[in-house]
Amino acid sequence: MPREQEVSDVFEPGDIVRLRYGTASMIVIQAGPTHLVARYKSDPHGRSYGTPQPRRNSDFVRIETKETITMSKLYQTITEPNRFGSFLAHNSAGQIVLEMKGTSGGVEAFNPDAVEEVRPYTVAAVSGGSPRHFITKKGSVDKGDVVLTPTGMLLHIIRLDTKSAKVEGTLKGRKLLSEAVDLPANELEEIED
Repeated sequence: MPREQEVSDVFEPGDIVRLRYGTASMIVIQAGPTHLVARYKSDPHGRSYGTPQPRRNSDFVRIETKETITMSKLYQTITEPNRFGSFLAHNSAGQIVLEMKGTSGGVEAFNPDAVEEVRPYTVAAVSGGSPRHFITKKGSVDKGDVVLTPTGMLLHIIRLDTKSAKVEGTLKGRKLLSEAVDLPANELEEIED
């Protein structure tokens, strides 16, 4: 069951909110210290209700979903050939016990440095707040790139290959290319006079 936060605080793009006296879920697309812009989740392209307009933060309540989906973690051996197994437990020797996949099958124990959890390639990006992690194709962005998302949010890529287990989805948008604006020294002197 979702838990609602009843205090007005700073929101971030991507937060799930509802109007204080409403029931429909909305996604924050822009956020500031006093106002935010949110669109209804049921209207992904923002066409049915017109262009979302800024409203006071105090008009909204954040909805935090605390539901946890428990999935078996998949591990792979570090040494070649890679073998895969699902996590079962830690044994008394501190080893990771895996139920192995493939033709060999069976249950095996490994030292923690002999296996790694299988995770997708993720990058960390910020947009005026805490880092958020997105799945993307390796090489599609570099550290320092700026991505314009379909909702108009600017994401600054700060880390590559984060191997994060908490992702917000797939990175979508367009990478922005920029050039430095430099004035020649003689033009700069004229401006300062």
